Amino acid sequence: MTSLQRHTHQHAAFQQPAYQQPAYRHAAQKPRGTILIAVLVCLAIASTITGAAIQSSLRARHQMKVHWQLEQTRTLLDAGIRRTLSLAAEDSNYEGESWVVDDALESFSEARVEIKLLPTDSPDETDLTQFEVIATIRNRDLQPVQTKRSQIVVTQRTSSPAPSRPSDDNSSPNEPSDNS
Repeated sequence: MTSLQRHTHQHAAFQQPAYQQPAYRHAAQKPRGTILIAVLVCLAIASTITGAAIQSSLRARHQMKVHWQLEQTRTLLDAGIRRTLSLAAEDSNYEGESWVVDDALESFSEARVEIKLLPTDSPDETDLTQFEVIATIRNRDLQPVQTKRSQIVVTQRTSSPAPSRPSDDNSSPNEPSDNS
């Protein structure tokens, strides 16, 4: 190396800083912030999906409970219909009754069956009687749901009255009215 080349080389080395920041360092800092934002967005999306799944699950649970309660109401109505048919066949003076089964169904605050004698529309149908059977159940939830089912039952009166029937502990029959 000639002295001019050495002098130029030393002069060039003198002008450059001793430590130069590499160009890739700025590029490395930008992805860290981008990655953090991407992670936060993913967490927000995952939280939204989880919240929607929990809400859907709670809604499905509520619907299942209401469906189960509706099935219990239908079963109670069927029992009331069978009782109506049986007692109306035994006793021509049967006018209905109301019975409460709250103790038998602990998960419900109210469970009852009402059987009512309906008036006949036509005097020609004196041998037919109509009863309305109503089953009602109310649950114990914070927002109670009441399910109610009813059905009209038509029976044929028997010609002779049957002897009086013993009353159950869970039933409270309506007393026939004395209009004679």
